[in-house]
Amino acid sequence: LRLAERLLDEASDLVCATGPDGLIAYVNRTWERTLGYTAAEAVRLRPVDLVAPEHRGRYLEAARRLTSGESTGGVDAFDVVLVARDGRRIACRGRAVADLEPGPDGVRCAGTRLVVRDVSAERDAESARARLLATFDATADFVGTTCPDGRIEYLNRAGRRLLGLPVDADLSGTRAAGFHPPATLARLRDEAIPAVLRDGAWTGEGALRRVDGEEIPVSMSIVAHPSFVSGEAPYFS
Repeated sequence: LRLAERLLDEASDLVCATGPDGLIAYVNRTWERTLGYTAAEAVRLRPVDLVAPEHRGRYLEAARRLTSGESTGGVDAFDVVLVARDGRRIACRGRAVADLEPGPDGVRCAGTRLVVRDVSAERDAESARARLLATFDATADFVGTTCPDGRIEYLNRAGRRLLGLPVDADLSGTRAAGFHPPATLARLRDEAIPAVLRDGAWTGEGALRRVDGEEIPVSMSIVAHPSFVSGEAPYFS
């Protein structure tokens, strides 16, 4: 038991268990650090007490399905916003399971276990990315990003219009090299990419090739973004 508790205390996830009365019976250290309550304080609370008010209805419905045995196997990928002792709102995602046993009216819940991960930073990053993409889609300039292997990861509305592509065109697997004439590809290979890898950015002249074959002279600014994978080539915008 001590070994199990030590392992749980070292986990990066928030772990919480309740007893038959619905009160918290155990929390790990990550739970204490994240939410600001000690284990002694936690045992006087119910998990729902820490849920943001606007999320409590959905949480209680999921808890009802869980403790009644309606959600057999537990609740996976459960999203909930918890409120820390200092008022911080923490977006979490995780899994809940119930310990069910036979009861006089069917099943009886002997306790629950909730394991969640703090995804606040991920949600903030997603929101920031959404705002950035909305800005790019509103600009009249061509904006695109390629993966390390040259596949197009993102292309804004202006870029699609300039290349003669439908706004909703599926570009998965499409490589940026297909939209440059040979002379521009040679300059990108011999001058631009080495400069970007060395200095982080490059600006110069080139051309884009539309899907109908027309070539359009453009002024290009290319920047490199480090990849999350160590040793992998960067992304380019």
